Amino acid sequence: MTSAIPLEEAERLARQQTTPPPPVEDGPPWEAEAPSAPRLLPTLRYVDIEASIGTADFVEGLLIDGGLSLAFGASNSGKTFLVTDMGLHVALGWPWHGREVEAGGVLYVAGEGGSGIKNRIAAFRSHHGAAAAGEMVPFAVVPATIDLCDPTADTGALIATIRAMTEAFGMPVRLVIVDTVSRAMAGGDENASGDMGALVRNLDRVREETGVHILLVHHSGKDTARGARGHSLLRAAVDTEIEVSRDEEAGVSVAKVTKQRDLPVAGELSFRLEVVELGTNRRGKKVTSCVVVAADTVPTRKPASLSPGQKLALDQLKNSLADHGQTYRDNRDIPPVPVVVAKTWREQLKRAGVTDRDNPENERKQFRRHVEALMSKGFIRMLDDLVWLAGQSGTERDNGTSVRAGTGTDRDTLSGGCPVRPVPPRPAVGPVPVSEEPSDWELA
Repeated sequence: MTSAIPLEEAERLARQQTTPPPPVEDGPPWEAEAPSAPRLLPTLRYVDIEASIGTADFVEGLLIDGGLSLAFGASNSGKTFLVTDMGLHVALGWPWHGREVEAGGVLYVAGEGGSGIKNRIAAFRSHHGAAAAGEMVPFAVVPATIDLCDPTADTGALIATIRAMTEAFGMPVRLVIVDTVSRAMAGGDENASGDMGALVRNLDRVREETGVHILLVHHSGKDTARGARGHSLLRAAVDTEIEVSRDEEAGVSVAKVTKQRDLPVAGELSFRLEVVELGTNRRGKKVTSCVVVAADTVPTRKPASLSPGQKLALDQLKNSLADHGQTYRDNRDIPPVPVVVAKTWREQLKRAGVTDRDNPENERKQFRRHVEALMSKGFIRMLDDLVWLAGQSGTERDNGTSVRAGTGTDRDTLSGGCPVRPVPPRPAVGPVPVSEEPSDWELA
């Protein structure tokens, strides 16, 4: 039981609650402020809306002014060399791999240390000679880790630095490269929507206050078929996504555009890294770095082979897509191809006898193995609970003799010949939600 408050104390507390604060010295008596009217949001009337045909792509067909982009790949794929090379071409106003470039200042945030970026720039300067040796090249490096996850940490400092470099360059900073996402999160959880959302909000603030384009450098996950590491919120937020992979046998890397919000999703370039000798260290050993050089050919990849069970699983996915697939033309994170809920495919696999319909635990493990195998071999893609065929434009139902999936390659003509029963059609849904909850197929 709570003890009673003495009368005197109760009266004192009541006076505190009802007595207005004293008037400001030499000012008007205290008065309650009238509530302010809510601000109005910017609007465009129907009659004033015209076609937007002047996209400000300062790297032709690739990066737009004020945008947010992501370049990701596995370690040693060459992604950091590629973005450094792009940044230096922007600063110099040089064409880049056949694309026109509009010059602008560049700020490189080297969160993973300053020595690597210094050597890459020195190698670029040595390789290109006098043309890249000018003192007035508007390119600068921040050789330090910054925290862009906590809004009270370094976001304001980055904005102030961009403004200072704009003045020093004598031209606006057009591109800021943040290397890497992990370092910029300063210990934040890449897989948590809260931390990733905080990073995106702070990046948006930087872009809104300075007008720069921010290019993030990121790593692939353990399963490279599933794209960049971390929460899918990041991919949803970026305007441009570039995947960098490397063929070790050929010694060639490939950069492929995998997402564009306002530009066509097109473009693939192959490059190799050419070694440049920079000098010798204190032990007399050579110090080298690399420069990006266009490769003559794109390495060809042999189609991955599938086990009989994986072939059957893929065929049943094609059946599910033909029967229940829907196309999301208003969602930039999903290509305009038929997609289906993973649960629908999962049920079809059970009905076709591809997975164990009588033992839920076995069925769950079998389905997960099929998903992971088909994703890692590049046959399917997933986002949250939706699944589709990788690189396809359409599907037809498997009638036991043939399956069409769009391109005519071996992987598109696999047939299972397994009879299936109809699966109830999926009800119409709206835009795909971004969720941090595991999808059905990810159950532990």
